[in-house]
Amino acid sequence: MDGLDRPIFIVGTGRCGSTVLTKMLAEHPHLAFFTTVSNAFPNIFFLQKIALGVWNAPLLGPLLRQRVIAGEAWTFWDNHIAGFSKSYRDFKAADVSIEQKTRLSNSLPRILSSERCRLLVKYTGWTRIGFIKEVFPDAKILHIRRDPRAVVNSLLHTEFWSGRRGPYHLNWGPLNDAELAIWDHYDQSFIALAAIEYKKIIDEHQRSIQDLATEQQRDIIDIPYSRLCNDTASQLREILQFCCLAEDKRFFQRTEKYKITSQNEKWKRNLTSYQQKQLLQVMDELELTQYYDL
Repeated sequence: MDGLDRPIFIVGTGRCGSTVLTKMLAEHPHLAFFTTVSNAFPNIFFLQKIALGVWNAPLLGPLLRQRVIAGEAWTFWDNHIAGFSKSYRDFKAADVSIEQKTRLSNSLPRILSSERCRLLVKYTGWTRIGFIKEVFPDAKILHIRRDPRAVVNSLLHTEFWSGRRGPYHLNWGPLNDAELAIWDHYDQSFIALAAIEYKKIIDEHQRSIQDLATEQQRDIIDIPYSRLCNDTASQLREILQFCCLAEDKRFFQRTEKYKITSQNEKWKRNLTSYQQKQLLQVMDELELTQYYDL
């Protein structure tokens, strides 16, 4: 795509550590990224360029960051790709239209500058990698994974999780017979439903990878959230190398301020013994134990 060189996409299930990874990578001087400015004004690109221009300025930068944060810009994506944020299934390569390619090719380069010449994008939920690789063949995909027990616990304690309204209000499509049976077996437990959500997203991600050509699969890397927390500098260096980004000294100086801990064991403190037992049983039934300690 003209104007974009190897755009970088951070994807994950949600509640997986994608936000803190985005904030850290946004410290790299060569990366342009979406902020809350993009979300409020999705078609006024010069405002985003102004924000990025002063992002690391000594005086204005800290003031700007008190009100503007790096992250998802769902308004932008929904303006350019109808339903991008709320599709009942994953977006695939076959869904890409000529108009969508054209709109993205004309819009996304407009937030780049001579210094911030690479694009960083973050979103969660469906990973949409088939769609992304069709539009951006040279895209780099950072798939951040977190222990499913921690993700379920986090979903249960966020006010915006729509699972409390039932599975038909989730954006993951209808439950199949096996999923319905598990949900009913646990008396339509929120724990079971959140675990099913995790599995649906992860399974679809794996199917999407299998649909890609071998050379495109090499453009995807898995990032264990626990390693990002426990060995931050090493993991960031691996990401920079994978994305072909320079190991800038300013970047590592700025990322040192992020003191992150995995909190992967928080479910043991938040959930009752009954809920913990149910969580572990559901993990086993859904074959999610392979993702423990990520």
